[in-house]
Amino acid sequence: MSSWWEVYEFLAGTGFDLLLGAFAFLAGLVFGSFANLIVFRVPRGLSIARPGSACPDCGQRLKIRDLVPVLSQLFLRSRCRYCGARFSWNYLVIELSCAALFVAMLWFSGFSLAAVPLMMLGFALLCIATIDAKTQEIPDGLIIFTAAIGVAWVALSALGLIPGAPSWYNALLGALAGFAPLFILDRIVILIYKKDGFGYGDMKLMAAAGLFLGWQNALLALGFGFLLAAVQVVWLAAKKRAKRGIYIAFGPALCGGILLALWFGAGFIDMLFGW
Repeated sequence: MSSWWEVYEFLAGTGFDLLLGAFAFLAGLVFGSFANLIVFRVPRGLSIARPGSACPDCGQRLKIRDLVPVLSQLFLRSRCRYCGARFSWNYLVIELSCAALFVAMLWFSGFSLAAVPLMMLGFALLCIATIDAKTQEIPDGLIIFTAAIGVAWVALSALGLIPGAPSWYNALLGALAGFAPLFILDRIVILIYKKDGFGYGDMKLMAAAGLFLGWQNALLALGFGFLLAAVQVVWLAAKKRAKRGIYIAFGPALCGGILLALWFGAGFIDMLFGW
């Protein structure tokens, strides 16, 4: 009991609104459940609207009690209630990851209106990273969704509703700064090695994210993305899973880089250059 009270006092001391934080966490779980549906259906070309959720093994339509985020999977021990087929624990990981992202975005926004588009950005990045890791493809629908949120972000900033967000021209420069370096590097790789270096999905993702970041943080996001991808390659090489000439999904590293630049970019740039 005392440990929970200490956590409460710590959060209260930081100015964290526990009620809003709890709401953000629960909303994140719901959107995380929806993210699982997107991750399963979109790569297969299935509608995300209908039919309702069903067990992929027996086809039994799942009821509301089977779809409660986190709790249903824990209660059923990650198995189908009707046929006993085992479900991946990745569903639980995605739901909790989305909840954590929503809380982090709420805190980062200072409990302001900015939290809403930032939460949607986190949701989109989670879907994109998961799908790209599985299929090495980034669906255009998710890119369009991210860009639409970015346009709303710029509009809210222009109306003065999101203090500290990039101006509209900085947002446009951010889109260019996110897209152009990958496009140029891809052309160079094609010229030298006669094969693609980066997918257009990666380029479009960075263009959409650049609307949120501005040009400085967009470049920083690319740098973080390359660093995370390098760590991934080293880890795969250590596990002897990386082979020369194979393609590795770059989207997850870019999504991580976008989040790092969004949360820490301003302080990082100030520390290095005093910009």
